[in-house]
Amino acid sequence: MRKIIFIVIALLLFSCAIFIYLNNRPSTVIAVHQLGNTAVILVDHLPVTNSAKIQWWYSHIDSITERYHLVADRPEGMFFYAVYAFDKGYQKEGKEDRLCFDEMTPPENCVDKNILLQMMPWGNGEDKFYFGSATYMANKNGDIRRIYDPVKIVEPYEK
Repeated sequence: MRKIIFIVIALLLFSCAIFIYLNNRPSTVIAVHQLGNTAVILVDHLPVTNSAKIQWWYSHIDSITERYHLVADRPEGMFFYAVYAFDKGYQKEGKEDRLCFDEMTPPENCVDKNILLQMMPWGNGEDKFYFGSATYMANKNGDIRRIYDPVKIVEPYEK
């Protein structure tokens, strides 16, 4: 019986360690593409939890905007941000559902549509974050609250 308890505790500790690692490992921005007032940000990965993703966003958006020279066509700033996983890198368009970038030379100018995070500035210092079925309102002060929004954004950009 003690052996089973020891194994269960060891597995729980191992699982917690893996989760903490995955949620806190550094994320790398691979590239950024601007499509009108939409910024498409390609990353290797993001943290596991939605709140950690939002914190990552606020700690990196200023440096991303500066480094990749994101300039909005409208005075309010960018209208929409989408963060995609850069899993398999740039690929040919093919028959798969991929987002392609016209400013890049084909054939390898597309990425899989694996959206990790979508953000829209909402006004009053708040931003709206979309994660699949979950929607959050947040601000730079760390206030995060889940909201139930019937409007879901599926694709930030379509040709």
